[in-house]
Amino acid sequence: MKFKVFSKIRFFFLIYSVMIFSACHDSDKIEPEYGERTVLIYMAADNNLNKDGETNIKSILKGMEQTAGRLVIYIDPRYDVPRLLTVKGGKGCRLDTLETYTEENSASPEVLARVVKEVQKRYPASSYGLVLWSHGLGWVPPEYSFPGGYAMRLLDPDMPRTKYYAEDEHPGTTGKAYMDIREMAARLPGHFSFILWDVCFMGGIEVAYELRNKNRLYDRLSGRGDFQRVSL
Repeated sequence: MKFKVFSKIRFFFLIYSVMIFSACHDSDKIEPEYGERTVLIYMAADNNLNKDGETNIKSILKGMEQTAGRLVIYIDPRYDVPRLLTVKGGKGCRLDTLETYTEENSASPEVLARVVKEVQKRYPASSYGLVLWSHGLGWVPPEYSFPGGYAMRLLDPDMPRTKYYAEDEHPGTTGKAYMDIREMAARLPGHFSFILWDVCFMGGIEVAYELRNKNRLYDRLSGRGDFQRVSL
């Protein structure tokens, strides 16, 4: 219980600086900001990667000081409600809150599709990039020998054995929720110049094939597997 309370407090202070610079927004009265490229990072962090999500956002802010462009982050943390954040790169860049949502299932393809459409409406651009961040499992053969830590996760009866992206511990229903990669690909709107994965086991050609009509470049940022990049 103490761990949960302290984790929530830590995340609160991480985003506190976001909130004090933010104003309320009416999604129906959005003034689009046009640009050359808009990149969305979709962080389904309502799971045991929550602390990694906090660390990644801090690193993103440092990196964006050295580059121009518009970056949008959707994050669903483990101990707080989801938010849509934005970073405009360059010297003195800062994190601003665009939207604060009620608790929702970030492992739902409908939620992912809604967020993508909202970002494209707010920040129309000549090209779009998508970074997918969370747990995941690609097309794995039955005889595959999982590493020790991941093998323990397979004992969870709710966890799919293959073909999923994102894990949500508080989806609003009983148990955990996971997103089928095939359903995600079918409902993902638009076309992207690139799709990057910061997700384990997304290095297979099967995953790239499912997304063949959604992007020009597929890249695995991290995770296990020996597949790196395919131009589509």
